[in-house]
Amino acid sequence: MPDLVLDYALLRKLGTQVKEVSEKFDQANGTKYGAFKLSYETTGCNALDYEMEDLQVTWTDQLDAGKKEMAAFAEVCLGLAQAWFETDAQAAAEIGAQNANYLIAEYEQRKAAREQAQWLKDHPYRWSFTDHTGKTYEYTIDLWDPDRPLPEVGAPNGDYFQNTPDGGSVHTKINPDGSATTWVNRPDGMNYAQTSNTVRDENTGVVTNTTSVVHADGSTDSTVTKINPDGSGSMVVTGGEDGPVSYSRGPGGTEWVKDPASEDE
Repeated sequence: MPDLVLDYALLRKLGTQVKEVSEKFDQANGTKYGAFKLSYETTGCNALDYEMEDLQVTWTDQLDAGKKEMAAFAEVCLGLAQAWFETDAQAAAEIGAQNANYLIAEYEQRKAAREQAQWLKDHPYRWSFTDHTGKTYEYTIDLWDPDRPLPEVGAPNGDYFQNTPDGGSVHTKINPDGSATTWVNRPDGMNYAQTSNTVRDENTGVVTNTTSVVHADGSTDSTVTKINPDGSGSMVVTGGEDGPVSYSRGPGGTEWVKDPASEDE
């Protein structure tokens, strides 16, 4: 069976176009009762006036129903397009953070190599001995070739930028506090931004991840996840229509369960 391949850009375009068509129903004459009314002065015929008004009333419900179905279909298309796009965007954010941290690790390696070379240059090996006549001989051996330049370090770079085949881009920046911010932009207007930071408590071993997201539709949310050494943990999601929602899981990394207090909200 062939794989199902769905282009969320085309799906978003379809949803946008269907939504635009559904909105035009309200702008069209005759889509609502009383939007236009023929009178005897206009037609010169009461019978024709009644027939046109009856036709209008008959089709109003059908057109309204069609408009609602088209609007619902458009929302489904737009919702799916955003969900699939953000799934890819989340993966891109993880890869971007890895690459940006790799750039920083490379810089740290270059910096360490420079410091080691500088130390070798500043600390040549010196030794001496005295022969049987009492004469002392001193020797110096350079541990770093004086004519060899020191390794280049360059500026620290925590920025990772990549253009995507569809004309979009992925930009990840490592912030001074160690968090990573990623912006995923597409030419069709769908954008996604995520800032994530993971910290481990050296005393308790608890790992805390805080992730804030700006979704393609402009909405925002934040998730704070704490994982204990035994795999148990808690998670609080803020933002969205339901307000703060809490989850927990048991040791061994079991499935997340919505807390009863959040169920009542």
